[in-house]
Amino acid sequence: MRSPFLDGRIELWVREGRPRRFGIRVQPHHCNGRGLAHGGFLSTLVDVAAGYTLAPLLPASAVLVTTSLRTEFVGAAKAGDWLESRVDRLRPGRRLGVVAGAWLRAGGEVVVFSASFLRLDADAAEAI
Repeated sequence: MRSPFLDGRIELWVREGRPRRFGIRVQPHHCNGRGLAHGGFLSTLVDVAAGYTLAPLLPASAVLVTTSLRTEFVGAAKAGDWLESRVDRLRPGRRLGVVAGAWLRAGGEVVVFSASFLRLDADAAEAI
C-alpha cells in the first residue's frame, strides 16, 4: 500500500482480511484550530480506506479512480484518539465499485461514508 500523497502525512495501521480494517492515532497536526480532527483529514481517511478496501477484490492490473465521496461528520475526534474503519457494504462491480461504512472511535461513529470508484484497466489509466 503505497501512495506518495500519504507518505509522511499519515501512518495507517492495516489489518488484512475481508474486508480490510484501517486504524490511526489522531495526531495534533491532524487537528484544526479547535483541537478536533480536521474534516479534510477525515475525508482523506475515508477515500483511502474505501479505495484500499476495494482494491484487493479486483485484478492486480485494475486502477481505481474515485468518482464520488460522501462524508457525514456525525461525531468528533481529538489528538490522541484511536480511529478505526468499518465497512458495511462492499460491491466491486465490473466498472463501478461502491464502499460504505464509517470511521469510529471509542464511543461511536465520527464519520459515516459512501464512496464509488471507476475501475479502469492499466492502459486507460495511463491515458489520463
